Amino acid sequence: MDKLNKYIDKVLIMLGSAIVAYGIYNIHSKCNIAEGGELGIELLIYNLLNISPAIVALLIDVSSYIIGSILFGKKFLLNAIIGTLAYSFFYFIFESMPSTFPDLSNNLLLASVVGGIFVGIGCGIVINKGGACGGDDAIALIIAKKLKIHVSMAYFLLDVFIIIISLSYIDFNKIMYSLLTAMISSVFIGYMSKMTRIDK
Repeated sequence: MDKLNKYIDKVLIMLGSAIVAYGIYNIHSKCNIAEGGELGIELLIYNLLNISPAIVALLIDVSSYIIGSILFGKKFLLNAIIGTLAYSFFYFIFESMPSTFPDLSNNLLLASVVGGIFVGIGCGIVINKGGACGGDDAIALIIAKKLKIHVSMAYFLLDVFIIIISLSYIDFNKIMYSLLTAMISSVFIGYMSKMTRIDK
């Protein structure tokens, strides 16, 4: 029964990663809503220092997963790798096929809300099962554990910090939509993950 539960957990991590990839590709990227978290860090460094997001993403993922495995154990590392690979795989699938979601580019308010729900539900499922979709998930979990705060608050603080810094190259109006989607996704992450504190 334990083995079955472990397999179910892995499947749910992949499902959560697929939900995140679907929302990011079909809503955030299509509507040009700025990102917080790892993608926000990548774009920020690219715009300020002209370093490729591919290099930055690799450095963030490797370093955050190493720290995460130290704090949360080898099981976290395995689940994080599964979540990250699943996210990349599903994102590739979604961008290779025609969009299956209505175009919300003319309604950024609705796009921010719906996008935040997709990301929040997907990330919440992944975290609930002990994984991560990317380095930003691991960073948020590390922040939550070290500061002894709710994981949803850690996500929100990370996103807000990156989004505010991104004012250096992103229009203020778009930043407001980014803050809204970060707030909504954080609420759903907290609800779906069923974690009160990452301090054990």
